[in-house]
Amino acid sequence: MVKGLKGEEYPKKELDKEVKGPIISLVDSIFREGIEKGASDIHIESWKDTITVRYRIDGVLNVFSTLPKSLYEVIATRIKVMANMDITNKYTPEDGEINLKVKEHIYDLRISTMPTVHGEKFVIRILQRNAPLLNINKLGFTPKDYRILKNILKFKQGLIIITGPTGSGKTTTLYSMINELNEETRNIVTVEKPVECEVEGINQVSIGEGSATYGNILKAVLRQDPDVIMVGEIIDRETAEVAIRASLTGHLVLTTLHTNDASSAINRLTNMGIDGDIIKSSLVLVIAQRLTRLICEKCKVKYKLSKEEKKLLATDRVEEGYRGTGCIKCNSTGYRGRTVAYEIMIMGKRLKDSMDSGDSDILRNIAIEEGMITMNEYFKELVVEGSTSVEEYYGNMQVYNIEKALGVDYGV
Repeated sequence: MVKGLKGEEYPKKELDKEVKGPIISLVDSIFREGIEKGASDIHIESWKDTITVRYRIDGVLNVFSTLPKSLYEVIATRIKVMANMDITNKYTPEDGEINLKVKEHIYDLRISTMPTVHGEKFVIRILQRNAPLLNINKLGFTPKDYRILKNILKFKQGLIIITGPTGSGKTTTLYSMINELNEETRNIVTVEKPVECEVEGINQVSIGEGSATYGNILKAVLRQDPDVIMVGEIIDRETAEVAIRASLTGHLVLTTLHTNDASSAINRLTNMGIDGDIIKSSLVLVIAQRLTRLICEKCKVKYKLSKEEKKLLATDRVEEGYRGTGCIKCNSTGYRGRTVAYEIMIMGKRLKDSMDSGDSDILRNIAIEEGMITMNEYFKELVVEGSTSVEEYYGNMQVYNIEKALGVDYGV
């Protein structure tokens, strides 16, 4: 038997119309609640006796509901029908898409399934169609760094790289830069896999699952008289070579890499086989970034920092910190929203002259001497001003320092 939402029981094998209605409503409510809570992803997981629904909000997964296992088959079937997926395929991964309207906004729900020992797991990525793009000055950059970015975006040619691990907000920063540049006098082309946000006035190319690659699409883009090219990610030597060549021939190129910090981006390119002199000639700016959760303003409280916390922050200039106690506004997490913690490395003459050393630590030290504020210092400032907590700082920088010590390279 299958229990409906109000506790009524129905034959499991032959669900009648009365059951289908509640199941449709249940799946719809899972999607809508995730959207309304600001989730980036919904996880629907099948276990031995239950189903769990988890939402990823501000980068963290939390369980929001637990359902009886008896509902699994009908929930899975409903999602697959909505996404035009094969309802008979339960043993191989599958992808699909659902379009949903919530409060006058259209959302693209990208469905991914993965077979597990207890049934298929569903992960739903939520993307708002035609979502308003953030301006660069709303991302969390200081007024000084905002002015630097504005000036560099006026360049007619050169390579700008945003770097960081998956989920660090690189794409959001790229789109904000594109939004800043979006004028009738510019021909802007993006090459993405896939296009995550449609932007009016921008020519966007989505790389599918066929034979198209970043490299061969970029070669075609260069014949389209572009002023600005956005490349979703540099993933291999071919993409790097074409992107850099474009940045040397009258085009401003914006792209992303997966590295631990700003100075490591240079080594990542050389490890791909890109000549150092070409990198020197093309690279103008590297931004390394990570996202950190903001303390919920509704339940934020002040407290006295412990000796351990002061030692961790390596500062004596503050005695108090802030934390969220948890409330309905933040789903009892103490956090609501995120901001960027970053470092900006401007490729001046001294840095370029030192690139031949191949030592990212030397480059990093020179960048600091030239005025770069490190991500670590920026994180501390967010704690001092009460934007984020000591726990968030410690969690983010502990991961960063471990990766740094192990020489983690996010590149493929």
